[in-house]
Amino acid sequence: MAEDIRKMENTKGIMAFEKRYHKPYCIILDSEYCSMGRMIAITACKLNGYAYHDTVSLLKLAKERLSLEELWMFEDKLREKRLTQEKVVKMPEFHKVKAVFDQAITLALAQGPCLIHEWASKQLVASLRRSYLRVMVYAEDMNDKLVRARLSPLYKQVLDDELLKIKIKEEDNIRANYHQGCANSEWGMKENYDLCLNSDALGQEMAIKLLSSCMQ
Repeated sequence: MAEDIRKMENTKGIMAFEKRYHKPYCIILDSEYCSMGRMIAITACKLNGYAYHDTVSLLKLAKERLSLEELWMFEDKLREKRLTQEKVVKMPEFHKVKAVFDQAITLALAQGPCLIHEWASKQLVASLRRSYLRVMVYAEDMNDKLVRARLSPLYKQVLDDELLKIKIKEEDNIRANYHQGCANSEWGMKENYDLCLNSDALGQEMAIKLLSSCMQ
């Protein structure tokens, strides 16, 4: 902590000090439920010429069919608690769901630069020889999350705050458990991302600006 970097020798020419940022082909975006991640992502994509893909658009792209009912049944198995990778990959439904979304993501990447909200792993994108930036959007204010959740068709009828908090947690469990099955890294842990955006501290507008700056 007491180190004075002003007394360091000139670092010019030392590659470890001269890393350069390159615009990624794909933004791999994870977000906590009700953190405004999708809203931030959609706007940033519109401003910067990236295609935006989430559950709805990816299911439309996929050649293999997966109904929303099948997806909901699978997600219900991921809701209650965080699972180990071993338990997730033992689910027969996991392999079908992963195959469908992997196929859709492959097609999305073939169409041009894009942002994938959830469903994508760095392993898949890297295997397709596409550059990527891993981004996490999160929020800390549970009261604001409750307000946002009640605007969702899924939870607008849930009037009890404590029950709604459980539902918000369950939505995050679904995302974390699916990610756990696809990658050897933990969803939401800062060291697994290149950029973490706190939408409560930054606000939606500033979060959009920061994400946009990485897409230019």
